[in-house]
Amino acid sequence: MGVGVLLPLVPWAARNWRTLHDVQFLAPRYSELPGEYTPRGFNNWTNTWMWRFRDVYLTQWKVEVEEIPVDSLPATAFDSLEERARVSDMLDDYNEKLTVEPELDQQFREIARERTRRHPLRTYFKIPFLRGLTLWFTPRIELLPFSGTVFPLKQSWYDDRTDQRVTVGFFFLNIFYGLLGIWGAWRLWRWNRAVRPALLTLAIFVLLRTAFLTTLETPEPRYVLECYPVLLALGATLFARSHGEAAASAGA
Repeated sequence: MGVGVLLPLVPWAARNWRTLHDVQFLAPRYSELPGEYTPRGFNNWTNTWMWRFRDVYLTQWKVEVEEIPVDSLPATAFDSLEERARVSDMLDDYNEKLTVEPELDQQFREIARERTRRHPLRTYFKIPFLRGLTLWFTPRIELLPFSGTVFPLKQSWYDDRTDQRVTVGFFFLNIFYGLLGIWGAWRLWRWNRAVRPALLTLAIFVLLRTAFLTTLETPEPRYVLECYPVLLALGATLFARSHGEAAASAGA
């Protein structure tokens, strides 16, 4: 399997070595050009607090394009008033040039280190876990003519009931598909030992993809759609007759 995955990437790596003088089997993590600076310190800072998809619009997708007002950031982006003031000054520097220069990036990296030192479980476990929930249970209405939110329930209902009904509907649909897939997998696991290796392979695929996506700076829910055929296939087995029922029917 490893060789099968590697072979199609060899021509791409050869092309990159010939044109970029760099052996790249895959596209760079940040899609940067050779010699282009990537604000990794800024990314490290957002990784200590950002887990909601809507926060991506406020930070990551504004870098080098728009200003980032400190008032637009959630309270969880700061551990203290002093830290908020530091970040405010740094964002003021960014807003002047709309560029995260290496010196400024180093300041963001230092704040990220301080936050991680104070709360390592938050950076390495809590935020990735919350990102996983975002990836799987976000309503995914970005391409639909609706703009509702699930929470806060009362305020969202007051603002636009139609949008909230659709959004809540898609939210529960995600939960339904997830439960359906888990139920189907449990049923197959008990039904036949021979299918257990296949079930484990599918489960590992889903878990590894989810775990990898939680490490990205932009937790986009569309990236787990590749896992939904697994949920749908497993869930569909709940509507099929068991092997014993089929045999009895055939005998009759």
